[in-house]
Amino acid sequence: CLEMVSCLRILILNCILISLSHAQAIDFFLDELEDGIGILTSREGEVTFSYPDGRKAKAELHAVEQLSGLEIRTDQEEHLFLALSNGAALGIYESSEVRVDSYLQQPFEAGKESMELEPTRSKLVLRLTSGSITFTAERLSPLSEIIIDLPIGQVRMHKATGRVLYDNAGAHITIT
Repeated sequence: CLEMVSCLRILILNCILISLSHAQAIDFFLDELEDGIGILTSREGEVTFSYPDGRKAKAELHAVEQLSGLEIRTDQEEHLFLALSNGAALGIYESSEVRVDSYLQQPFEAGKESMELEPTRSKLVLRLTSGSITFTAERLSPLSEIIIDLPIGQVRMHKATGRVLYDNAGAHITIT
């Protein structure tokens, strides 16, 4: 019985050490991430960007934007499409309110952006308050993640193409 207690103590100690190392590893990986960027590839109408510092501006075609903290509003008959530095694409349709809570990506060397899969890892967190977004993220690294927060829950994906619509009737989600 004494030998069993000793083995149990060692097992518990090992579990604690593994948990601590896992937590430190996650912190280490998060420290390596930097703000990801998006390029406005297409726009219809006068789409407005609200920046974290309080500035507001018209979304300019081909502009390169750091997306973390950016709020995007579209009115009737307005939409925009963004190409992201992780290889994903994002479309925001008319009458939508979207906030990029965070978009972080591990930096990579020039020339690696043409690889079949994302050359590093990234995490994109969007908050869809109303309206509709589409996305394609077929080339993400298995370590990457896209999270779409809705007023009624959350959609998480690692590699997908789809559309999320949120309106008075609730969430309408199509993912392939």
